[in-house]
Amino acid sequence: MELKLQTDSLEVLGRQLMDYISDIDTDIEVIEPEQLKCIIRKRLARTTEHCMKLTCSL
Repeated sequence: MELKLQTDSLEVLGRQLMDYISDIDTDIEVIEPEQLKCIIRKRLARTTEHCMKLTCSL
């Protein structure tokens, strides 16, 4: 299934997509725009870094 979404804020959409995919067991692929892909990659990297700090401190 392919969806086209309109938004005033790619930052907000990126956050919502990250929240959505964490609640379901499925894969989501952002096709475009490249800026949204970058936003999601950065959020994922920050989340991964945060989790690594938590597991390393145990």
